[in-house]
Amino acid sequence: MSISPSHNRTPSPTAPSEDGRRSEKTNRLTAEFLQAEYVQGQKSILTIAEECQVDPGTVRRKLRAAGIPARSAQEANSRSYASDPPKSVLVESYSERQLSINQIAQELGIKSARVGYLLRTFEIPRRTAHQGQRLAAGLQIEKKLTSETLYELYAVQRLSIGEIARQYQCLRRTVRNQLHSLGLPTR
Repeated sequence: MSISPSHNRTPSPTAPSEDGRRSEKTNRLTAEFLQAEYVQGQKSILTIAEECQVDPGTVRRKLRAAGIPARSAQEANSRSYASDPPKSVLVESYSERQLSINQIAQELGIKSARVGYLLRTFEIPRRTAHQGQRLAAGLQIEKKLTSETLYELYAVQRLSIGEIARQYQCLRRTVRNQLHSLGLPTR
């Protein structure tokens, strides 16, 4: 005796109920609602689907039926949203407080992909994977040892190669090589 596949299945939330009506969840997706939420409110299809507890495909079908064109992925990413933080907030969170993209997204209540997009848009320099790993391990990111800084520390302040190396978390050999490339004699 075999059981047909239709037995023991729970009806999907958008399937017609036994009396032939669609669920109340999909009834909420009217042209006016979609116009207000998707077009004027700039909400994504996924956000509307989550709020209405329906499949994103259902929202797309309702948009098409209402004659509202869906945004392309490029359009969706390039839009400026009311919830987007200003550049100063991102610089402060990412560069000064050294939070990760995920931490910033969680703090601001936006998606991490959006934070990454905004960092690129605002041309905020991204950390390397190595720097991110050091931060995650609770270590500080190495400071850049510029020629001007090296000259100031070694020639003017008369710090030793070892002291400079410790301060910049690098090898003494690195400091010595940079001194040599600047033409400064070592002590």
